Amino acid sequence: MALRIAIVGAGLSGLASLKQCLEEGFNATIFESRDVIGGQWCYEEPDSVTGETASSIYEGVLLNSCRDTSSFSDFPMDPARYPDYFGHRGFFQYLEEYADHFGLKEHIRLNTKVISCSQNEDGKWAVKTVQQGGDPVEDCYDAVFACSGALARPVIPQFEGLETFKGKIFHSRVYRRPTGLEGKRVAIIGFGNSAADLSSEISWQAKELHLITRRGGWIVPRFVLGKPAETFDNHGLMEANVTMRSDLLDNIRTGRIIPHRAAIQSVSETSLILTDGTSIDVDVVIFCTGYHLSVPYVPEESYRMTYNEILSTNNSMDLYKLVASPLFSDLFFIGFVELAGPLIPVAEVQARWATSVLAGRIKLPPMEEVYDDIAVYQASLVSSMVNSDRHTVTIRYLPYCDDLLRDIGATPTFRRLFLNLFSSNPFRAARLLRTVYFGINSPAQYRLFGHGSKPNLASATLLRLADEDEGLSEEERYHLGMSDLESPEQVEESS
Repeated sequence: MALRIAIVGAGLSGLASLKQCLEEGFNATIFESRDVIGGQWCYEEPDSVTGETASSIYEGVLLNSCRDTSSFSDFPMDPARYPDYFGHRGFFQYLEEYADHFGLKEHIRLNTKVISCSQNEDGKWAVKTVQQGGDPVEDCYDAVFACSGALARPVIPQFEGLETFKGKIFHSRVYRRPTGLEGKRVAIIGFGNSAADLSSEISWQAKELHLITRRGGWIVPRFVLGKPAETFDNHGLMEANVTMRSDLLDNIRTGRIIPHRAAIQSVSETSLILTDGTSIDVDVVIFCTGYHLSVPYVPEESYRMTYNEILSTNNSMDLYKLVASPLFSDLFFIGFVELAGPLIPVAEVQARWATSVLAGRIKLPPMEEVYDDIAVYQASLVSSMVNSDRHTVTIRYLPYCDDLLRDIGATPTFRRLFLNLFSSNPFRAARLLRTVYFGINSPAQYRLFGHGSKPNLASATLLRLADEDEGLSEEERYHLGMSDLESPEQVEESS
């Protein structure tokens, strides 16, 4: 009898998990509290009275990762339809197309909120749900995938005197556009991607725009030497947390944005007093200060230790490989990571790893080893990054994915790619090796080998990217023996 899997959330992590579960032959269902799929990427306006919203996406948002790295590994984006970088409408369209293409929507229950998930004495999960206007119901499942995302509970620091401030205060979660901020003196607190985007957007409307950050950070434009910045990722450009914004430095150097490298010491009725002694008169304060990592429908002890001896925060996710609960071998958390790069391929890799655990291809180690692994990972964070709320689930894209997929033999190692040179088409194999190791980090590389591989589709996708990078003409493709390659879409249909 097929395992029954409950998946919470129909965003990109939930869709990736559903597809992997179905491919394993599991009986999987997504529960989504909204009436649409897409999660955060389904844009909505906050409630005009309460400010409540299920999405933190603002109108002018652009992906921080480019088209060729931001797709599912077996569903490449058509470059004729998607530009290098695009906004929330384009990404939502892509998720819709993915769900339609793989027949996922019939396995999704919309307008259904998961209230709680608890494990019974027999090891089954009692999942309590409620539909809009209905009464709560409970059903049993063999495993649970938590895919609801980490952008639900905004962090608003409580500074001395904050309650006395007479201006407007809000979190970036409810920001949508700069309307209403014309002629205002605005302070933005934080230095992540949201802070960079909002400060650059609002600076053209505001009378003054102050960007306040305790530590600063790396700023990377979306394009470097005419190519997406991720093209150079193999040289380590994206290994640290970075802020992606092409015009931020220009706005700072031209005075539209006034930066302050300091913390907030206190707040008065009309101003912010910084730790460097500066006093700033402001009308509006916007917090771009991140989110609490919280999964309210599962026991908190399933993903967070009562006391963490390594990280100086209670905002961690204490999980094996940032996926599996140490306490429950059939509870998985997908997409709860932070990285300088695309989330889609990481969430997909996590889902492939988790379903392989359930299918028996991967055996979880004893609990003691699980906690040792968590401690090693967190110690590496402390040694290489600032010990703060922001750096508790940070990963490096390629090493992390390689580590997970190594367990199912799907890592595209140099040895494997080199051995392909002795195949019937060594030049084609050489170009694949070059593209994987020196080209843009396409998720297609993770479909070349191992369980779940789709080598024809993966090769076609990677070689198309190589052609674009090299600017090959059709005549050159013919002489290189490549002109008979079909498009990724055609390859998938024929395989």
